[in-house]
Amino acid sequence: MKDNITGGATLWARQTIDSEIFFDKPDKWFKIWFYIVNKVNHKDNHKFQRGEGFIQQKLICEFTKATPDQIKKCFSWLRKMSMISTKRSTRGTIIKVLNYNDYQNIENYKSTSKSTLKARKKHERSTTINNNEKNDKNVKNKNIYSQLFAHWINQDIYNHRKNIYQSEIKTALNKYNFDEIKDAITNYAIILKGEKYYFNYRWTLGDFLKRGIEKFIDLDIAKNNFLKNQKGGSNGNTRKLQQQPETESEYDHLCKVYRNDT
Repeated sequence: MKDNITGGATLWARQTIDSEIFFDKPDKWFKIWFYIVNKVNHKDNHKFQRGEGFIQQKLICEFTKATPDQIKKCFSWLRKMSMISTKRSTRGTIIKVLNYNDYQNIENYKSTSKSTLKARKKHERSTTINNNEKNDKNVKNKNIYSQLFAHWINQDIYNHRKNIYQSEIKTALNKYNFDEIKDAITNYAIILKGEKYYFNYRWTLGDFLKRGIEKFIDLDIAKNNFLKNQKGGSNGNTRKLQQQPETESEYDHLCKVYRNDT
């Protein structure tokens, strides 16, 4: 396989491996691009200027093993990305590699090497800091979830084998802070186990986080609401609920029944 490419060399930046055509596009596209850059003139002559040249599709096929359809799609993308301009001729295509002089000039790489290295180090430091902050936040969140779950288990309300309620804890923390949720769990345990109070339904942690925090966040209010033998109380009715209310409205209705409000 022969072509009229003469001796010499082309420059390829190290960042080429991070470029879209190298990293994200079909493999044949980079081979086509590589062939184009090496095929165009590296200096002016009587036919074409530096960065320009004449290319035939059949030679691209032979050198890159690309199909005509792959070449067509690659050329279309290269034009769209302002990497080349093309003009049809009777025997092939006149092509111009745009900005050829910029990235085929070694001085441009020398002048930017220090600034590029500095920018890269700055980016790496920033990335490290962001990752550390993210990791610290994740660890902190996991600790909060574990602490709330452990506090719930310590109250001997409902003995879960493992914490499957991290999503519910996260949602609750969007509305209440850590101490408010912890206090609400403590207050719920006090009411649940106190003989003076008629409320004795045992929620799971997930159900409590969804519907119980607001009812037990203030201990004095909770005591007043669920105290036996008081005005608004249950008159000693300590019957246990057999099934968990399906909705808030059903729960509120049952509370009224126990307080003889209906």
